[in-house]
Amino acid sequence: MNMNKLAVAALAALSVTGVAACGSADTNTKEGRDAFLKGCTSGAPAGVTKEQVNKFCNCAVDELKKRGLNTADELKKAQSDKSTEYLAAVRICASKYLTRGY
Repeated sequence: MNMNKLAVAALAALSVTGVAACGSADTNTKEGRDAFLKGCTSGAPAGVTKEQVNKFCNCAVDELKKRGLNTADELKKAQSDKSTEYLAAVRICASKYLTRGY
């Protein structure tokens, strides 16, 4: 599997877990951010290190917030709709932390 496919697969697994773990929390609060990060970092797919996962997840929550996606409901909707904002945020973080050369 090439690194781009691996990054996409890892991204899908990590972001689904992170969004689900958020509950109804707002990622602008420490509790909401912690819940997102806990869910997002709960497992690393094969070929992805724990360090990469941590950096990806922190990047993802920050990039999503920059795009106005703060609450679990907003994140879940953006994810299910594959919104431009959601995809841009996760692509940025995947290219920084889940691809070859990191």
